[in-house]
Amino acid sequence: MRKYPNADLIRLFALGNSELILVNSLRAFREVTFTHEFAFAKPTFLKRLVGEMVGDGLFFAEGEGHRQQRKLLAGPFLTSNVKSLLPIFEMKADGLCSALAAITGDSRRGIVEISSLISKTTFDIISLAILGLKPENDSLTSELAESYHTVFSSTPLSRIMLLLSSWIPIRKLLPIRTNRDYVYANGKIQHVLKSHVRRRIHEIRSAQQEDSPDRTNDLLTLMIKEQLKRRDECIEDEIVDHYMRLILRLGQETVGTALIWAFHALANHPDIQNRLRQEINTLCCERGGRLKYTEICSLDFLDCFVKEVLRCYPPSVCSMREAVKPVSICGQLIPAGTTVLMFPVVPQSNSTVWGPDPDKFDPDRWKALPSTARVGYAFQAFNTGPRTCLGKAFALLEIKVLIIKLVKAWNFCPVPKPVAVQKIGLLYKPANGLELRVQPAL
Repeated sequence: MRKYPNADLIRLFALGNSELILVNSLRAFREVTFTHEFAFAKPTFLKRLVGEMVGDGLFFAEGEGHRQQRKLLAGPFLTSNVKSLLPIFEMKADGLCSALAAITGDSRRGIVEISSLISKTTFDIISLAILGLKPENDSLTSELAESYHTVFSSTPLSRIMLLLSSWIPIRKLLPIRTNRDYVYANGKIQHVLKSHVRRRIHEIRSAQQEDSPDRTNDLLTLMIKEQLKRRDECIEDEIVDHYMRLILRLGQETVGTALIWAFHALANHPDIQNRLRQEINTLCCERGGRLKYTEICSLDFLDCFVKEVLRCYPPSVCSMREAVKPVSICGQLIPAGTTVLMFPVVPQSNSTVWGPDPDKFDPDRWKALPSTARVGYAFQAFNTGPRTCLGKAFALLEIKVLIIKLVKAWNFCPVPKPVAVQKIGLLYKPANGLELRVQPAL
């Protein structure tokens, strides 16, 4: 992209001399994700790569099946439903602040490996807000968290196994410990989720038969009720597939990774951190009490900061599609079977879109974007077109609440240790976690 910033498409070759096409321009992103959406599908090898992790739900659905499944999931993720989850976000953010207080109190230097704490908090939020697992289900939550930790292990060997599995079923062919643990953890996730979904379906049906309202507002409950409206029975496997994907995208990985980069950016830009804290303190001093959704939306600098984090550090590395028939993109014929790559970082780092300093971390740029950057396809952190992330409102609110609570209470500073980015994987994240010096905010 640096070499050919104005090119619509860039042709390259992968292992075995297979041809790949990199989507480079905003016009090309629009044509692939919207204009000619049905000319592309998920590549076959991608299902081998991540199918066990995310199930067979919305992620792999195409055409009419995708539209129907998206419609089923859209209701629970309406902004009105997400807003009702704010107390859960706030409670877990307060818990993270308390955990930091305990750790920094035991550490003379105040150096904290913050990524593991963030990962635990975001998973706890998912367990309560999406799955409805209450505190009495701590053992179940721990089982899920441990299994997801195994599935997304970032050891060099596990990343190599992930890469190899896109070509051959290495998990079954090579029964080494890494693969055995991975297969067992995936099976455990399926079992735990299916048991929990079956139990919730029974509870909701019983409440309906007894004409006693079920006032639970977690997203799993809303989805089951939505499915029961559309058909006589719930399909447990379908719901489990959806929620494997949702936990992956919203909890254990994507939101957690975005938050890790957010605190990395705050630690390395103390002026931005101070401005953000001042905006947050002004709100808290004026309002007091618990956070309100309208108040969070009124924090303009926080909104710009979060967008800039997602622009500079988009968690998802790449979205891949395969042409199912010959199709013309920006006047160039793409043969059937050609794999098309869409990296969010490509349009989000292009100087012809964002101006002469796209590599600079600058939240203020969002207050006066150039016309080229106001085009919807310039920002790909949540994808665009019919496959835009359904959980966008959920993710943004969760990120903002955690930042508000932590920045108000704590000051984050860098440590003299370089942050290495993992070379192989589905996410753009630090390879060995993130250490920061954490001190009480003045």
